Amino acid sequence: MSLGLPPTVFIAGAAKCGTTSLWGWLAQSPQICAGHLKEPRYFSQMVASPVGDGPLRSGQFSRGPAWYRSLYKITPQTTYTLDASTYYFHAPDSPQLIASQARDPRFIFLLRDPVERLQAHYAHEVRAGHSLPPLDSALRDKHPRALHYIEISRYETHLRRFRSQFSADRILVLRLEDLHAKPAAVKQSLSRFLEIDLGHISAQAPKSNASNSQHWQPLDRIARSPAATDLRARFPRTANTIKRLSANAIPKSSATSSVERRLSHETERMLRRHHFKEELRLLPRYLLL
Repeated sequence: MSLGLPPTVFIAGAAKCGTTSLWGWLAQSPQICAGHLKEPRYFSQMVASPVGDGPLRSGQFSRGPAWYRSLYKITPQTTYTLDASTYYFHAPDSPQLIASQARDPRFIFLLRDPVERLQAHYAHEVRAGHSLPPLDSALRDKHPRALHYIEISRYETHLRRFRSQFSADRILVLRLEDLHAKPAAVKQSLSRFLEIDLGHISAQAPKSNASNSQHWQPLDRIARSPAATDLRARFPRTANTIKRLSANAIPKSSATSSVERRLSHETERMLRRHHFKEELRLLPRYLLL
């Protein structure tokens, strides 16, 4: 069943790898309609597992195709719609749902050192107000959230699911390091992949402050609620105000600078040798020269 939209570009992961920057960069093109939500999470029926080893939020497939179409304001210039749901990277049902409904989908995956990504993911959830033990302890004791961070950093496992469903010419893998260090090469690679002129977009991808911002938990919960999802779709400017309040209203006593989120050398060695050996071996092949 088709959604009745132009072909979609999916920035499908991984989380904490610069997807917000890339989404904002591509959204500058008049040929790309980014929609009102960066992460609609439509193509999944996964159920949230906020205290377990799964996602913090549920997939939105039950909202139906009319809701998804309402996120995009198509113009005569629109060549692609843009969906930057990192959720799809680890959702097992996403490739099949996308294949069954999205028209001629193309996928961009941003990756980074898997251990660095894991640490950034942990720090992000702590800043969002989640009560978590120090990262070293969480990994040693196999805390459910730590297991979730490890699972998302297993890049090759997730990429294989997409490669088994879609042809190689519909998948582009980039590295976060190149996004900011080699923007011209990345821009050229994106232009070739999408077969459109990206001369209208800025020379560099905008840097996202998401990984550095702090959020006060009560307002952050409001910003993540289903009601806020509808609000963002209907009144994006008002929703952005809520997001700014969440980022700016955190009490000073809740600052996370003292959070023990860095890993000991022993734990980092364990991750690199036993969990991410394949990722670290294959990651260099995605480097843009």
